[in-house]
Amino acid sequence: MRPLIFAALFAFVSTPCFAAGPKVREIRVASSRVSVGDVVEGLAPEAAGIDLGPAPAMGGSRVIDREEIVRVLHDHDIDDAEHVPASVRVLRKTKRVEPTDIEQLVRQGVTSKLTRGVALSAVHPGRAIDVPDGFTRVTVDLPRPPRRTGPVSSAVSLVFFEQSEALVMISVPVDLTLSEEAAIPDLVHGARVTLVVRRGLVEVTSSGTAGADADIGGILPVVLHPSGRVVRARLEDSEHAVALDSP
Repeated sequence: MRPLIFAALFAFVSTPCFAAGPKVREIRVASSRVSVGDVVEGLAPEAAGIDLGPAPAMGGSRVIDREEIVRVLHDHDIDDAEHVPASVRVLRKTKRVEPTDIEQLVRQGVTSKLTRGVALSAVHPGRAIDVPDGFTRVTVDLPRPPRRTGPVSSAVSLVFFEQSEALVMISVPVDLTLSEEAAIPDLVHGARVTLVVRRGLVEVTSSGTAGADADIGGILPVVLHPSGRVVRARLEDSEHAVALDSP
């Protein structure tokens, strides 16, 4: 009896039903879209350029099977399915951005963002980071510093774009130095300002007075002349404010 039991166990363990299936081929793309040419080799250019949909986000993956690829090719009247694999796992290719590169991006991008009396004194890029490869531009956003003098700690936002699509955003600490000029608002309380009223293609202007200190982009009350009516407006530049309410 015992030899029969051992023989049955050996047959059960050695059965091929536990064998692993074929390994799915992996590819990495440096784009937010996947094309047929990314997953199938040897196709004509008109077939290789056909879109297969979005690439996965960084750190994720997307499995595209043969049926999906063949269907897309058929929709474009292409029946060349000879080299189409059973399935492909797509991952997003990444690029390592070193601290020196991060600091350079911040310094280059923040120059045009510094307002009157504000100077960049230090950048703290931290460690290297991985971002999705294939980005075409990087923007820098610096929040407006407080209206005072002296050193200030802040942070800029680096946003990596592929054309118009934002891929990832990172925050980089910076140190700023604010002079006495930085403490002066762009428009002081009581200064004259032109109120701009826009209705479709029609634009009307009226003179007024700032009802409070304001910085460009900020909201302030504007006292109209000669009626004295107060209108809420957004300061467009040091001389013009755009009405948010109907005057």
